[in-house]
Amino acid sequence: LDCPRTASVIAHTDVTVLHMTSEEFLAALDRHPGIYRSMLNDMLTKFQSAQLVRVKQNKVIHRTVDVLSRALPSEILGLMANQTSPEALMAGRTGDAALLFFDIREFSTWAERLSPQDLLRALNEHLQLINQTIEGCGGVIINFIGDAVLASFNMPAELHQPAARALLCLRHCRETLALAAADRKQRGLPCFAIGAGLHFGQVVGGTIGSENRFAYNILGEEVNATMRLESLTRQYPVSALVSGPLVAQLPEDMRAQCVEIDEQPALGTLSPLFALAEDVCISDPALFAAARATLARGELSKALTLFQQLDGPVVEYYIRRVQAQLVLSMP
Repeated sequence: LDCPRTASVIAHTDVTVLHMTSEEFLAALDRHPGIYRSMLNDMLTKFQSAQLVRVKQNKVIHRTVDVLSRALPSEILGLMANQTSPEALMAGRTGDAALLFFDIREFSTWAERLSPQDLLRALNEHLQLINQTIEGCGGVIINFIGDAVLASFNMPAELHQPAARALLCLRHCRETLALAAADRKQRGLPCFAIGAGLHFGQVVGGTIGSENRFAYNILGEEVNATMRLESLTRQYPVSALVSGPLVAQLPEDMRAQCVEIDEQPALGTLSPLFALAEDVCISDPALFAAARATLARGELSKALTLFQQLDGPVVEYYIRRVQAQLVLSMP
């Protein structure tokens, strides 16, 4: 059925809709070209206005994403964007992760010597280096806790060999900060020393807060244990301590980078503590192990004799420790 094409003209006031064939409509435009130009101008104006709105909206979106990506790691930002509701975010996920905790030493002393602006600038310059190294090794910064940093490997994003990545990150951070310290000292700028704890265990990751305001975090006893490990670096003459569970997760060729120096109930039960080999500097690991075993049996004098055959900062710590025990054991 051959039906003529029609067009409808609708006014914005109380006017009856006018129906006409397309031929009649085109003929009317031919007789009154101004109407055609007016219609085109109106269409172009509306199109340009819509395009400007879209451009402004895209700029706002890109600026918002840029700001959020600075406040949140991309892994957490992606996790939040992919969830359909606050309830899903707050449900959390349980899994194993390698945890790395850094804390700046003697920060209070520096706070007394520097102005607030200089202190903040120096802190941010150090944290920037730590942040870059953590991200480069595949880790995620979970929290800046004052002058401390908590990083996770394998939560929220899964990683291959998270324990190895965390240990590699620790070593790279130390090297990067040592190079930066040499440069900063030449320029007369403050240099912060750091302590670190490295642990492996099960945590729960998710958002905490309310439906209206929340933040991503990881929780669990293993997080507390990691912080306790870092605090123990003030007791031992090392800047980093590594837990037995993390060493157990390392590939065989990396385990020699860590040396067992003691046992501590830092993880809830008596567990071995490891330090980086370059911090321990023990020439005869077998003799060191024998001295520690002798001390554990309570043979203080014999243990002291064995320790005195060795050297290094950790050995000196043990010699002082055994000497103090001998004094306390005197009648």
